[in-house]
Amino acid sequence: MNVKNNPQNIYKYLWLTSFILVAVGAAHRIVNFDFWWHIASARYLLTSGQFPRTDVFNFTSNNTPWFDPTWLAQILFYLAYKWGDAPLVIMVKSLIVTATFFLLYKNIGSERRNSLPAIAFFLAAFAGSRYRFVLRPHIFFYFHTLALLYLLKRVGDGIKPGATFSLLFFLTLSWVNTHGSVIFAYIICGIFIADQMLKCLWRTGEFSKLKKYLLALLIVIAVSMLNPYTYQVITYPLNIQAQASQIASLTEYRPPGPAEFAGPLGLFLIVSPLILIRLYQTGNCADILLLVFFGAAGLKYVRFSGLFLLVAAPIYVNNLDYGFFEFKSRAGKIITFLTIVVLGVIFLKPQLIDTRLKQIAVGVDRDLFPRKAARFIKNNLAGRRGLNVYRWGGYLAWELYPGSQTFIDGRQLPDNAPYLEYSKAFEAKNNFSRLVEKYRLDYVLLDRLPPGVEQFEQSFFPVSGWRLVYWDKMSVIYLRNTGENRELIEREQFRYVHPMQSSNDYLVKMFQDNPAEVLAELNRSLAVDPENARAYFLRGFLEEISKEYSRAASDYLNTLKHNPWFFQASYNLARIYQFHLNDEKKAAEYFLLTLKIKPGHRASLNSLAQIELKN
Repeated sequence: MNVKNNPQNIYKYLWLTSFILVAVGAAHRIVNFDFWWHIASARYLLTSGQFPRTDVFNFTSNNTPWFDPTWLAQILFYLAYKWGDAPLVIMVKSLIVTATFFLLYKNIGSERRNSLPAIAFFLAAFAGSRYRFVLRPHIFFYFHTLALLYLLKRVGDGIKPGATFSLLFFLTLSWVNTHGSVIFAYIICGIFIADQMLKCLWRTGEFSKLKKYLLALLIVIAVSMLNPYTYQVITYPLNIQAQASQIASLTEYRPPGPAEFAGPLGLFLIVSPLILIRLYQTGNCADILLLVFFGAAGLKYVRFSGLFLLVAAPIYVNNLDYGFFEFKSRAGKIITFLTIVVLGVIFLKPQLIDTRLKQIAVGVDRDLFPRKAARFIKNNLAGRRGLNVYRWGGYLAWELYPGSQTFIDGRQLPDNAPYLEYSKAFEAKNNFSRLVEKYRLDYVLLDRLPPGVEQFEQSFFPVSGWRLVYWDKMSVIYLRNTGENRELIEREQFRYVHPMQSSNDYLVKMFQDNPAEVLAELNRSLAVDPENARAYFLRGFLEEISKEYSRAASDYLNTLKHNPWFFQASYNLARIYQFHLNDEKKAAEYFLLTLKIKPGHRASLNSLAQIELKN
């Protein structure tokens, strides 16, 4: 029988394509900052043989109690990274995500799977939750939630009870040691128990099912204590919720916004009243409570919005009356086509239009993490105390510990003392000075600030107190000017080049007085970071002043290679081609690029007009 005459074969190919799409779509590059302190924690556990009880990575909170409910997931990530670097970690993550969606598939009734709505809601759930599948232990929360729902359905149906309860034991044991959300297992079991209790009151339930669900809850409670921190893991989410003022400023604890409501989440919310009515008519209290609970969680915090879609999708498919979606009539085919188009647009919008599509790859997004700066600190400042950028703390813990500790990382909540001190450090010079003295800081690692902040460097890092000893395309390191640091300052200081300054006027005078020394500093910076667009530009700028136009053009081209949106490099390069290298075709090309970067740039428009008139 050919595919055309057998719709069941079509569904097999559609499901296969859907799972391939999930596996590939889950293969993000490593972009999450917290991933690094997670694997640093696993390395600490495996090398020391001890579960962390206090913070070991930050010198600002050495004795602060800290427990790690995600230790097992961290070990899995760490071993994958150790054995296969980023590609293996991403493959493991993709496998976990694909397994999660396989459980979603299994939670759809077997008689409903081979239908277009099943595939449509499956893909919509993936589109809406995909960016919640970041490389953190949180992905195990999704997997365990869907696995528990699958097992509880088996419990209710009486399918191989011995094997099912055994799987429940191991599922809970895995859950409580990979993520601190096992209290959700209590709530889900409680929902199934409440459903049966209500049905028994209405004389439609079965006491045998109620007993099975009660046994499942007892297993979950008992096994959830089998972790290094016992009850603390159970109460962990409650403690987080109690710190509402601290988590309010965190992105994942904000309510969903217009971007989320314009996608699959909005679609699910529109359909939900119809499904709730259907569930009420059939007396399915468990699914009603699941939708209400996870829907409320997803509407309160975007962190849970993806989980709501994963829980809701099978419920929608199992309770939606969609006979007209099948290949039975011309009207059915038309409605089917329109459904695919609508859901396709919803699905493809975040996949193709969103710039984050570039993150689909196996590897690390090297532009997000201060790799070279960390290497400089490890080689030159081991054991010293420094102030670091908040989001980089986890990566620095991975790179520097145990040789050095960090000031702060992503585990610090906004109301914690180190975070408050960090956030206020650069609001006033006195705040910064007090912080330096309190923690006896030797260096400061900052990201390259936006242009036009010359006063920042002069105010907070005057030459009398600090020296610039390192800079690359994304970071700078200032070293405190003390006798202990004098030797390193003499060797590494940048005396002429100041990358924090947006104007190049200061460099012209420096170059006129000390041309060899200025070029040597730029060459040293490029030797450290061959992708440093700013260093290429400054060197090209000085070569242009020296009338070495071919060299200047080469450096401007390198600038644009590493930063295609560098306006001044594009404009300078166009002028060199026009007036010095006699290549008007190239000049026109780069004037057009300049206009793409800065539309309406008058000098570029005038130059293009001159070239056109001449030709």
